[in-house]
Amino acid sequence: MDLNVCFFKKDPETDPKLVHATQTVLTWDEVIEFYLTEPAVSNEKDKRGINFAKLSIPYRKNENVVELSALCLDFDHDAPSFDEKAALFDSWGYSYLLATTWSHTP
Repeated sequence: MDLNVCFFKKDPETDPKLVHATQTVLTWDEVIEFYLTEPAVSNEKDKRGINFAKLSIPYRKNENVVELSALCLDFDHDAPSFDEKAALFDSWGYSYLLATTWSHTP
């Protein structure tokens, strides 16, 4: 299965609020490989952003989204727990990737 993928990076030189997107198409296996080989450990909040969308122009804004190719969920405050999330997704029978963000606290 091919997925539209956008990698985001802020451009502080032109506009600190503008988030530029690099668009590509990856298979699910390539997405998993990316997460396993490119650790996102950083002291900077906006080091790496990703979503599964095709954009009309390469900037992160809702109105630029043409197509979505995967569901992304954001859970705050670790409820349910990481293991409970995995069990839930397993029970649905979907492929999934669980990852933490810069501000995650164990």
